[in-house]
Amino acid sequence: MPHQGVKSDTARPRLSDVFEDLDICSDSVTSPMNLAKINLLKSIRGSVGHFWPHWGSIRDRPKRATFTVKMDDLYRYPLDEILQQPDDAFNISQQCFADIQKILAKPTTAQRDSYEAYLKESFMNFIFGSNLIERVGLGYDQTVRICERVLAGEDVPAEIEPRTSEYQAAISDMAAQNKQQDRKGVIRSRAEIIQHTQALKYIMSKLIIDNETLTEAIILQTHSILCDGIPLEDGSGDLYAGMYRQVSVVAGFSSFTPAHAVPFEMRKLVRDFNADVLKAEAEGSLDPYMLATKYCHKFVNIHPFVDGNGRTCRLILNAILLKYAGIIVALGEREEDRDEYLQIAIAGNMAEQQEEDEYSPPWAELATHVLTKAAVKLEGLREALYP
Repeated sequence: MPHQGVKSDTARPRLSDVFEDLDICSDSVTSPMNLAKINLLKSIRGSVGHFWPHWGSIRDRPKRATFTVKMDDLYRYPLDEILQQPDDAFNISQQCFADIQKILAKPTTAQRDSYEAYLKESFMNFIFGSNLIERVGLGYDQTVRICERVLAGEDVPAEIEPRTSEYQAAISDMAAQNKQQDRKGVIRSRAEIIQHTQALKYIMSKLIIDNETLTEAIILQTHSILCDGIPLEDGSGDLYAGMYRQVSVVAGFSSFTPAHAVPFEMRKLVRDFNADVLKAEAEGSLDPYMLATKYCHKFVNIHPFVDGNGRTCRLILNAILLKYAGIIVALGEREEDRDEYLQIAIAGNMAEQQEEDEYSPPWAELATHVLTKAAVKLEGLREALYP
């Protein structure tokens, strides 16, 4: 969510000062130039037939882990019986998951094409929805055009000539969103799409293609890419990108981790996530939807950055989902979806501040929301793959 207020300010070291082994020089894989060359879709497409989902083991690399996807018992059950219940959504997702796994074990060229096209659409819808939640970026058509080029490995500039149709389309989108319609606004709005897509490519490549363990360095670099060159709305520059905040942040009535405790809480988050994955590998069972939403919720309630926390938490959510469930779940694609998601996030934050309930964790409602959407996504993927 966008930050709404800050208190105090102190200089913060860059990533290279915090992580001595983190290469962020101009020719590193995470530089804008090299990120632009990564075709994530082709990389994932190439792995289909060898494994789906990408269950690379973090306990016994480079071997694959083996899981039984098993429903957790901590989902929130809606009181309205008309709404789909978690049990039903999970059963649908499981049947679709089994069918897809069988198909993608020996896919035809057409099925590889279908999976790649499905992923591309999912990525683009995700970027649009995640930006819409924060009221950043541009309209759907412009988002798709930019995302498609970035995903294909093009180096897409944020700055474009004012006389072009692309520039005028951006101005029209900004007018519809009641944004200031000028050159600076166009550059910023395009950068919010470009950098978001580059950040997606980075975290997906690290966790899925390279099968790396989730680390603070990966999270910090994901945020650094996401916010690179995008100044804060108050005009204080972009030095916040990839650095933990040293200020208090306020978002509505939400309360977040004190700034001095952020590094400790982020270390704990990463340690706990990897411990949960190792435990799942040892037991051979996993609920990917509960795992993803648990750490999405925990991250956003730490709120480690001055801005960009919401988009980063949804990148983490979907990197986990793609690795362990084989899909992407877009949130906030329409205004009603945005409102529903934000209500769930606010309720989760309020629950986080109350006494712990082992039978109903603060992320339970978000888990139900994501599971319901995942069932629809898996049905769509199965339909796309069937000859």
